[in-house]
Amino acid sequence: MYLSALARPRFNHTTRQWFDGLIGIYPVGEIDMYVRRSCGHQPGNLKWCNINMDRDLYREMLFNFVLPDIKKKMPLDNNITLQQDGAKAHLPDDDPSFAAKVAELFGDPSAVKLYTQPAQSPDLNVNDLGFFSSLQSRYYQTSPKDALDLIEMVEETYKNYPARKLNRIWLTLQSAMNKIIEERGDNDNKIPHMGKASLERQNQLPLSLVVTAAANNYPLEALVD
Repeated sequence: MYLSALARPRFNHTTRQWFDGLIGIYPVGEIDMYVRRSCGHQPGNLKWCNINMDRDLYREMLFNFVLPDIKKKMPLDNNITLQQDGAKAHLPDDDPSFAAKVAELFGDPSAVKLYTQPAQSPDLNVNDLGFFSSLQSRYYQTSPKDALDLIEMVEETYKNYPARKLNRIWLTLQSAMNKIIEERGDNDNKIPHMGKASLERQNQLPLSLVVTAAANNYPLEALVD
């Protein structure tokens, strides 16, 4: 299991460099040692042990990894919203310890805010809209020897993920939003293909998608009904 944090790639006007959108990917587990001899392992060899994510561990990973990496890597021109789904381990939006940690790191408790997706809402997690599957297709081409080797390969694949591909996934998110509104909030729909790679090669890839006519008309129709 991994905790993955992403943002949309953009130009950082402070550093005058491009921000690639990759905050970090963090394995959920701990390193232990083999006690007994087994096939391919000797006593004392290191191994990776998965552990269940609970609220205390999630808070620890946010405080020790995600928030420091946001401060280190992201353009801080505006306040940042950290979107999370409604998993039980996730912190409530008004968690006082989170606000205190943000104030400690950023000097302002409102610099980074939590936003939890409502229960049973459509899936608008960028990780699930093509990023994880694209990441898997890349590291599946490798041959890790063990779990520790796999973690290293996943982290290396993440670090080298092209910013242009991540940017396309954010357009997929906007396309998904359009489709969800068109389908009256239904999550069981297919996101239409845009041919983003082809548009990018022609320098015609839009920065943002416009709201479709069907999505725009739905709220008006709902008000009339």
